[in-house]
Amino acid sequence: MRPAVGSRRSWPAGLVAWARRDTRSAISRMHEALAIHRKSGNPNGIVACLVNLVQLVLKTGDITTARIHLAECLCLAPRATPYTVTHVLDAASSYAVAEVRAAQGGRPAQKHLHYAARLRAAAEAWHRDTGSPRPLFDGEEEGEAVATLKQALGEDAFNAAWEEGRAMKLEDALALAISEGPA
Repeated sequence: MRPAVGSRRSWPAGLVAWARRDTRSAISRMHEALAIHRKSGNPNGIVACLVNLVQLVLKTGDITTARIHLAECLCLAPRATPYTVTHVLDAASSYAVAEVRAAQGGRPAQKHLHYAARLRAAAEAWHRDTGSPRPLFDGEEEGEAVATLKQALGEDAFNAAWEEGRAMKLEDALALAISEGPA
């Protein structure tokens, strides 16, 4: 399915704003692109916009809105292309890491930490194996996310979760994201 005409303007404008670290404009443009994809009924476009919105909204610290976008994203992800599903895993992992960071005052559940590490590793493996580009939000943030998980889980538990995630099939990683992700 071809993207709707308006989406071809809003989407790149959102990516440019994101690259310029203009989060507010990027969110606005992604919402415009999302509305266009919803109107055209393009599930892959909808999921891609939601993935970007999860990442952008997390930058503002709004975990509640990120949870809403991610929940919808996970519902539609089985209808998306494998390339887009890889980015869904990135978003689900980023959301889980944000929850871990938010719970730093308390003690995040081991199960949740393990989930985040497995998804992060599965996404990394799929990007590497398929040659799909890493999302815009990667770089320093990727290293920080991994360090957060490694510190919270401990070296041995982190390495075990990471290896488990790297070995997952894409459909198994998506099933994990759906079954243990936000309600």
